[in-house]
Amino acid sequence: MSSTLVHVSDDAMRTIQSLQAKLRRASQQVTASKQNLRSLEAQKQALLRAQKQQMSKQQETAARLQRAFSEREQDQKYTEQLLMELKSYQSELAAAEEREAQFPVDPETHAVVCRQLEARPTSEPPQA
Repeated sequence: MSSTLVHVSDDAMRTIQSLQAKLRRASQQVTASKQNLRSLEAQKQALLRAQKQQMSKQQETAARLQRAFSEREQDQKYTEQLLMELKSYQSELAAAEEREAQFPVDPETHAVVCRQLEARPTSEPPQA
């Protein structure tokens, strides 16, 4: 009977050793999995930071573009205003040239009238 107990003991010992080996392998796998998880978490955090930086840059770019478009729109409105003023001045000039062509002014007469106007006191109303 003692040989049976020893034999069972040997089987039990082999089973214990086998279970210990399995436990070590499982523990190593858990440790490796934890390291992989930490590594993946670090990668995830790095990606999130990079994504936030990219979003921030995109927002800054969008704001700069918006300002540029706004400035361009203001410049365009100002240019249109200047063009309208130029057309108005051109019309006035054309009308003045037409009047001058209809009623030419002698340069000597013009000079005399200018001197008279300059010599006249400003409190007097103009005489017809």
